[in-house]
Amino acid sequence: NHFSDEEIVLKAFLAGNDMLLMPQDFPKAYQAIRAALTSGKITEKDIDERVYKILQLKEKVHLPHQRTIDIPSSRQLHSSSAEKLKKALYQNAISLVRKNKQLIPLPAGDSIGYIQLGEASSNHCLEKLKESFTVDSFLFSSIQDNTLEEKRLFEQLDNYSIIILAVYPADPRRIAEIRLLNGKHQKNELSHFRVHGISESFVHLSHALAKYHRRMIVTFFGNPFGLHFFDEYSTMLMAYEDDVDTQYGVAEVLIKQIQSQKQ
Repeated sequence: NHFSDEEIVLKAFLAGNDMLLMPQDFPKAYQAIRAALTSGKITEKDIDERVYKILQLKEKVHLPHQRTIDIPSSRQLHSSSAEKLKKALYQNAISLVRKNKQLIPLPAGDSIGYIQLGEASSNHCLEKLKESFTVDSFLFSSIQDNTLEEKRLFEQLDNYSIIILAVYPADPRRIAEIRLLNGKHQKNELSHFRVHGISESFVHLSHALAKYHRRMIVTFFGNPFGLHFFDEYSTMLMAYEDDVDTQYGVAEVLIKQIQSQKQ
């Protein structure tokens, strides 16, 4: 938030980084290093040392040599044992970050409002909850206008004894989509999207909903760097990724079918 893309790249290099992963703008990153070289802030020797280190590592794992293998089949990649292990790992990774009120497991017979921020890969979490509870859902898109949905939400919030706020941050690697926005809107979006994929509009909505935090459960399906936007909430489950198994796992924690890991 305090430096330009070019300054970030150069500061990373000067701090000792040999390779910058996912620069926000690759042409700018390249030009920043080139300009620093031309101005004398860095030397060709500095560049050579970094490149040589990278080449040594590639040599160590035999990357300079051609290595071809048969393309594995889907069945080989997705064996039953691998799928079973993946499910167990995801479910055991779910963390109860905060729990200041007895909202988990969900009490039987309570009216539940389900608010989804962002595009989920599937509806497995919501559908699993609907098997055991009566749930009204409110879906907020990160790429469309949500004015009408927001109005409907705040008109009905008082009807629910428990509210689940399911947060699905966008993939920061889709930064190119935001770069299609113009001017000030793009700058605002990028400042929030850089690490955790949470849009400006979702930040505002999360703050507006915070007054209901005593009866809200935040379920976060993304990068933990975005957690600070929900510091005002008293109950939070961390799932880390949007996946079928994490969605099922969160639903099962909420209805007490598996135990979450207390942090």
